[in-house]
Amino acid sequence: LRRAIGRAEQRAEEARRAEEARRASEDRYRLIADNTHNLIAVIDLGGRYLYASPSFQRVLGIDPATLIGTSSLQSLCADDRSLATEQVDRALDKGFAQLSCRVVRADGALRWVDLSLTAVERDGERYLVLVGSDITERRLLEEKLQQALKMEAMGQVAGSVAHDFNNLLTAIGGYAEL
Repeated sequence: LRRAIGRAEQRAEEARRAEEARRASEDRYRLIADNTHNLIAVIDLGGRYLYASPSFQRVLGIDPATLIGTSSLQSLCADDRSLATEQVDRALDKGFAQLSCRVVRADGALRWVDLSLTAVERDGERYLVLVGSDITERRLLEEKLQQALKMEAMGQVAGSVAHDFNNLLTAIGGYAEL
């Protein structure tokens, strides 16, 4: 009887430790998900949000609680929805996909995001895990750089044309003096 009681107490202690470890692990993951600036979401195969991290509020101005059960395509720019659908299909087929697209903030402003989609299976169900980063400032800087490079190229062409024109004027001036 003492052995049986001892084993039962030992199993109860092991169960208590396992529960504490599970809670600690869950707390660590929640700490990460709640405090990152990246968008994190879990989406079902119907394209509906099952989970959306608090960063949706910071990045898109959308309360993550209101997203649960809604279509993940609704916040995408209409022009980018077909590309997103293609990449979702690719993620489901290959296990992973990435894309850059525009999303519409709650205030109507457009933001650029890089999205990674990973297909996962859990308890016999398939899901997509979405991780996204706001790259709007980077895109704006890239556009400014492209504009500056175009202006530099135009300046070089204009300088070359001016140099050639100056050479012609020098020759014409020389013949005029003669």
